[in-house]
Amino acid sequence: MSKAYIDRIHVYGFKSYGLRKLTIPVGNGFVGIVGPNGSGKSNIGDSIVFALGLATAKSMRALKLSDLIFSSRGRSAEYAEVEVVFKNEGAFPLNDEEVSIYRKVEHNGKSTYRINGRPAKQYEVEELLSYAGIPKQGYNIVTQGDIFRFVKMTPSERRDLLSEIAGITEYEEKKEKALKDLTETEEKIQSAKLVLKEVKIQLKRLEEERENALLAAQLEEKIEKIQKNIKGVKLYFLLTEQKKAVDDLKEIEERINRLYEEKEISVQKQKEQISVIKELEDRLNRLQESLLPLKEKEGSITAQIRTSSDKKSEIEKEIQSIKENLKELAREKEEKIKEVLSLEEQIKELKRKLPEIKKELEKAEAVLEEKNRKLKEIEIGGSRAKLDLGEVEKEEKSLKDRQSSLQKEKIHIEMEINRILEKIEEYHNEIRSLSEEVETLRKSSSNIKSFTESQERKLKSLKSELSRLKLRKETLEKKLKENREKREKNFQRLAEVLAQLSQMREDRVITLIKDINGVYGQVADLIGIKDPELSKAIEVAGGGRLKNIVVEDDRVAQECIRVLKENKAGRATFIPLNRIRVSHPAKPPYMRGVIGLAVDFIDYDKKIEKAVRFVFGDTVIVQDFDSARNLGIGTFRMVTVDGDIFEKSGTISGGFDKNRGGILGRGSLEQEKIKLEQEDERLKAEEGMMEEELKKIAVKWQETEKELYKLQNETESVIERKREIETKIDQNLSRINILEEEIINLKKRQFEQENRLERTEKELSELERNISYIHKKKEDILQRMESEGLHQLRKEWEEATKNVYSLREKKNEIENEIEKLTDRLENNLKVRIFQIENDRMKLEDSLKIKNRQIEELKNRIEEYSRELSDLWKDLKDREKERDELIEEIEERKEELKSLRYEEENINKEITYLLEDKGKLEQKVEDLKDEIEILKEEYEGEPVEGDLKVLEKELKELQEKRQSIGAVNQKALEDYDQIKERFDDLSQKLKVLIEEKKSIEEMIESLEEKKIKAFMEVYEAVNKNLGKIFRRLSPGGKAYLEIENEDDPLSGGILLKARPRGKDVKRLEIMSGGEKTLTALAFLFAVQQYRPAPFYYFDEVDAHLDDANARKIAELMKELSQEAQFIVVTLRDTMASYADRLLGVSAREGISDVYSLELAEVL
Repeated sequence: MSKAYIDRIHVYGFKSYGLRKLTIPVGNGFVGIVGPNGSGKSNIGDSIVFALGLATAKSMRALKLSDLIFSSRGRSAEYAEVEVVFKNEGAFPLNDEEVSIYRKVEHNGKSTYRINGRPAKQYEVEELLSYAGIPKQGYNIVTQGDIFRFVKMTPSERRDLLSEIAGITEYEEKKEKALKDLTETEEKIQSAKLVLKEVKIQLKRLEEERENALLAAQLEEKIEKIQKNIKGVKLYFLLTEQKKAVDDLKEIEERINRLYEEKEISVQKQKEQISVIKELEDRLNRLQESLLPLKEKEGSITAQIRTSSDKKSEIEKEIQSIKENLKELAREKEEKIKEVLSLEEQIKELKRKLPEIKKELEKAEAVLEEKNRKLKEIEIGGSRAKLDLGEVEKEEKSLKDRQSSLQKEKIHIEMEINRILEKIEEYHNEIRSLSEEVETLRKSSSNIKSFTESQERKLKSLKSELSRLKLRKETLEKKLKENREKREKNFQRLAEVLAQLSQMREDRVITLIKDINGVYGQVADLIGIKDPELSKAIEVAGGGRLKNIVVEDDRVAQECIRVLKENKAGRATFIPLNRIRVSHPAKPPYMRGVIGLAVDFIDYDKKIEKAVRFVFGDTVIVQDFDSARNLGIGTFRMVTVDGDIFEKSGTISGGFDKNRGGILGRGSLEQEKIKLEQEDERLKAEEGMMEEELKKIAVKWQETEKELYKLQNETESVIERKREIETKIDQNLSRINILEEEIINLKKRQFEQENRLERTEKELSELERNISYIHKKKEDILQRMESEGLHQLRKEWEEATKNVYSLREKKNEIENEIEKLTDRLENNLKVRIFQIENDRMKLEDSLKIKNRQIEELKNRIEEYSRELSDLWKDLKDREKERDELIEEIEERKEELKSLRYEEENINKEITYLLEDKGKLEQKVEDLKDEIEILKEEYEGEPVEGDLKVLEKELKELQEKRQSIGAVNQKALEDYDQIKERFDDLSQKLKVLIEEKKSIEEMIESLEEKKIKAFMEVYEAVNKNLGKIFRRLSPGGKAYLEIENEDDPLSGGILLKARPRGKDVKRLEIMSGGEKTLTALAFLFAVQQYRPAPFYYFDEVDAHLDDANARKIAELMKELSQEAQFIVVTLRDTMASYADRLLGVSAREGISDVYSLELAEVL
């Protein structure tokens, strides 16, 4: 099987791919394209259809091809080019493994193609793609949002798609040759028919002319009789209409008079309401002013209550803290007492052991004394010198006793120093805590100061806002009053204008032709004057041309003249805009007295500008006669403000014309009417805006007052808090000073104790040297004893000495331990217990004080609350009175608003009635003229009848008579000759018709073959469609249906689908997902019959849920074995089935394309 697929795409300067050459790897199978919205995914599809020439610029989201060239942030490519490279596996009729199709477009819109690098024409590209199975219609390419195209296809479009697949073109070529032969034959037949027809017409005409001669006389008699009846019926109708119009006019005048009376009553009521509202607002203002001191007092009391409550809360917290401290002190005291009892028990045990040790020591010392006595009796070396070990021992004992005493003293000193250091550290900690608290309080004080300043600014701003609102309210009320006065004057003038318009009679000529399409009206009625002081000058400048009638073209003018002639309504001059020629006049020089061109002081519609310039030409308006002379009589056509006119020829016209005036009346009045109505709408809108702003000001006033009272209360509360903080700071600073003095005293004691410790350590050092000397002396004696052979005595003495030393050490240890424990007991634990008791008493005293403060604050709060309650009662009464006043004012304003609305409606009704009155007066005059004209033509009596029926009958008779035309008396003579010629031509035509029949039979044979091929495709695609749709929508059904089964190719192909569980009559009412499934089922059905080499789908799964998206993905995966599928998707479900993924991202408007691993995306 021959195949082909897109292997890669090379792009440069195309849409979002920037100023670089980029290669997009595609590859065979199922290729997914993913990326965020706006990254340029769809531009891959656009590059394919651009290169292959399968779509227009519009379908690629561009107005023209040059819009496809990259342009961003001031940078633009010189051109855009795309090359699509196919892997050719037999699909293309070329011997190349790769087939490239290249296209380039430049800024001037020029587009060029290349096939494998060779320049090519577009039709060559189309033929190559067609041979490869890539349809020109592009049903294998579905761009973003285009999937529904296959559902929305017309039946004819669907038939054409199947026809292309069926290869109907071959049959069409054979048919085309046969049709060419048929055409030649038909031309001969047609030529014969034309001649025969002409002869037949002559024959028929001669026959009809003979019969029409008699019929014409009968019709003319009937027409004359009906025309007479019509005039009688018209007269009756016009007289009836005249009577009705006069009655209606009388009724309207009565209604206008009644409405004016109602308006006077409404205006009087409004004045009364305004007076009452003013009085009520004055009362409300006085009441509001009386509420202000009460509100301030309320704020002050509320602030005091809040301050007292805050203080009460703080004291309650302090009480809670004191109670916690008391509990902590009680717990600590209990622990210290337990420790005291434990120490006393230890001391008691040690004191019990001490006497026993002393007894043992006394015995040991006695033994040692006995040994020393024996040693003294012994002579050493034959001399009488005594061994003085006993004396040495006594001296050593004395030194060690002193050493032990000093060590105890050292321990006492060190313990005292430690206690001093602990106390200093404790005081330092307290100072740090107090300093931190002072810093925190100072920050709070600073914050309060800033807050107070801010509050003061806000208070000032709010007071300023109240003043501003009051001033704005007064200004708006003044403007509102002025606005209403202006509206009243405006309406009075509008009524006058309408009355004047109603009295103006419309020209009968205009009445007859105004409904003709293309008639604009008289020049005088189509223009307005910008400056009323120049009215006379404009009127004189225009002269008789102001009565000229402006029409669209000369044909409209012709129709108007025909109507005037028929109605005998006189003559008129017309200005056809398509024929009139005008030039732009030169501007007059700037000089004193020269006002300007007349045309510049006229308002008109731009479409009639040529007519206006034709009427006024280069006429210049000047101030007076002298100004005209200064400008130069004869140089310009001029007119003075008073109406004197100077022609270019030098002639001057002027003076007084009693009949002049009023030519411009209707046009000016119409212009003024429009301006007055617009001014009324503007004033009405302004009035509504001012009333709305006044309501907003009232609401804003109340909100600002509330905020003002709230700020005042908060400010007083904060100021009280600031005073308390300052008091607390002073207390803490005083305590810090006391502690710092205590620390100085403790450091003095520390210095004294450290000096004592230093002296004691020096004395201990001296004792250690003396003890060392005694030890050495004792060693000398022992060595002498060893040299004299007194081993046993030495040994006994050493054991006795050792025992004495051991007991002495043990006794000293017990005494030292007793000393330490006693010191801890007396100087630490008992002192702390005493301190705890003192602290407890202080805390209890403080607790009593705090409780008294709480009671005082409670009493104070209750007193403030009673005072506030009394104040509220007074405030409530006054606020109730204020609310009642506001309510009454609002009710009065609503009543006033209703009265104004009533007045507006009366004004509108008067306006409409005045317009109706003018129309009726005009109608009465027109009817009177028509009756007079009709009586001149008809002398009979009025006849009651149906005018429409008569006119219809007359028209039919006239048409019949007109259709007959003139009668030909020679018709009988020419009839036989023409009949013989007609028979000869008929025989020749019969031969040509038989020849045509044989050609048609051959065409019919080709048609049968074409239909057979078409039906084969139809059956196969229909079968595939049903199968695929059942797979995508189990239980559902989809099929194709031929519109014209007798001739399938003349009708269309219907696509019908019924999703599972639904009875869908029309595809249009399907959901987006159902339409997508149906469209894809149709596409895949075509693909199975006639696969295209590749398919490009852009977000066709947008309207599908995950389940259906998975089905489509599975089917695409399956079909990708036969054809390449390139799918743009935003869904993981679809992407997971792809053989490979292309990622698209964009940065600073430039897209980048890269290959992705499935695991990176899913």
